[in-house]
Amino acid sequence: MREAGSERVTNMLMNSPDATVEFKAEPRTGFPTLPRSCPVCNSTTFNYRFVTNAYRVAACASCGVLAPQRSPRLALELEQRRLADPVVISQAERKTWIGVVSQFAPAGEIQELGAVTTSEIFDWKRAESSSLAGLVVWDMLGNFALPDEFLREAHSKLQSDAPLLLTLPSTDSADATRDRRMWAPLARPYNWYFDRLNLQSLLFKAGFDRVSIWESSDLHRRPDGMPRVAVPAGGDLVVLAQKRARHERARLSLIVPVYNERQTFSQLMSQLIALELPEVEKEIIIVESNSTDGTRELVRSFEGSDNVRIIWQDRPRGKGFAVRTGLSYATGDFIIIQDADLEYDLNDYSILLEPLIRGREALVIGSRHATNGWKMRIFSDARVLASFFNVGHVFFTTLINLCFAQRLDDPFSMYKVFRRDCLHGLTFECNRFDFDFELLLKLIRKGYRPIEIPVNYRSRSFREGKKVSMTRDPLTWIAALWKCRTQSIDRFLTRPPVW
Repeated sequence: MREAGSERVTNMLMNSPDATVEFKAEPRTGFPTLPRSCPVCNSTTFNYRFVTNAYRVAACASCGVLAPQRSPRLALELEQRRLADPVVISQAERKTWIGVVSQFAPAGEIQELGAVTTSEIFDWKRAESSSLAGLVVWDMLGNFALPDEFLREAHSKLQSDAPLLLTLPSTDSADATRDRRMWAPLARPYNWYFDRLNLQSLLFKAGFDRVSIWESSDLHRRPDGMPRVAVPAGGDLVVLAQKRARHERARLSLIVPVYNERQTFSQLMSQLIALELPEVEKEIIIVESNSTDGTRELVRSFEGSDNVRIIWQDRPRGKGFAVRTGLSYATGDFIIIQDADLEYDLNDYSILLEPLIRGREALVIGSRHATNGWKMRIFSDARVLASFFNVGHVFFTTLINLCFAQRLDDPFSMYKVFRRDCLHGLTFECNRFDFDFELLLKLIRKGYRPIEIPVNYRSRSFREGKKVSMTRDPLTWIAALWKCRTQSIDRFLTRPPVW
């Protein structure tokens, strides 16, 4: 139940799903002032969702995190109550998941928080910096008044690459989707409720990556000796993540596949190097595929340039192979694939990166056709061929939307911008332009929801160097689409599994 003066609520009517909640921070004697913003994306706009027996529930308008409307004082009291009242977990369940953590932990002590494990409750705040080899948090993340602050502190206390294991309920679980406001965890004293996507964004923000997720409904049918027990403490998910090195500023990896791009390569590189992105530092990875038109010599002139890394290939094996090679060298937090043909405007980087930097999204497509109308391909030297590609675009877009339950306008845009941790566990095999299909569709199958942002685009003709084959490539696109749709996700995921 909402306490008087703790929040200001507007239009909180059961029949007004679009009503918003505006939070107001208030100092409390003996309690720190809590920022009334989303711990994932820092948004201050919350949309009213529903009422339970005890309180109203709102959702972050940007990332979807659910938040019961409680005062700062009550939120902190619930956190302290949960810390002082650990749950009981059977030794069999503990052994299974501690064993999983141990596989990734460096030498040292693995600690547990939130469960009765020893005669003494672990005081995580007193742990020394970089002292823990692993941390297991049993169904507690949603109880913290400031879960982002807790994760940042946990990050500081873990050794390099040390694992963090969480158990928690999930708002996109089968039970939550079915039961809605009657979902059992809503009756528990949580301060926040996460789903798979905003949870990963929260972990990424705190400095964790390589996230693997086990869902309770899957644990009884996992092959290959994976755990076959329920999620401990009655949760929906077991989440394993590892500490990553944090940069002073976010880092952007630009993958530039290059083959016979002599006319445009130097201009592209001049623009890339000069491009200013205040919130990120750039890492340019050029993959040169043994060009025959003099491009290789142009690439060589950039050896030794700051933040430029060159990967030399002995022969051309396709754009997909070059991009896959570049991805294996990428160290950035975010990734953009940049062709060397200057069809796209580099000034669009900022608007594409903004949702990722803010933590609102994990996968963004720079759409040539969204909102601002469909940009037809017009080849002055090959009008029939241009019409063929325009019709093909409509056909394949419709096919992808139907097969993968999407509403995309331009799934084939070169500008696919995503967090690097999205690739964790995925394997790729396509070597030509079918890699664009494979990358997007496997990310969708993994659970990510792409958003589209309009970008500027000028198509180039085959006379200007376009390399797509109208006879060979459509067949590879169909094959990639078929595999990504029909194969079990386990076929293209490595272990440990991701949902």
